[in-house]
Amino acid sequence: MITFKPRLFKKEKEQVDNRYIFAAIYIMQRLLINMEKTRFVTDLEALILEYEDSIEFSHIGFPPNWSELLKNSK
Repeated sequence: MITFKPRLFKKEKEQVDNRYIFAAIYIMQRLLINMEKTRFVTDLEALILEYEDSIEFSHIGFPPNWSELLKNSK
């Protein structure tokens, strides 16, 4: 868990739990311009693929559709 709660829009709170690191990643990604967003998600996907056997996604708040959420954030 993180020690601060990122502020999410009401609709986002239905999909993202702001008690976990994924919420901070989601908000950081939302602040990027489109070209940077694409690269950010691509790099994050590669990193997760490399370490997926060592990651407990529920402990860091990644929902099953995390990649889709990041790609479609505005």
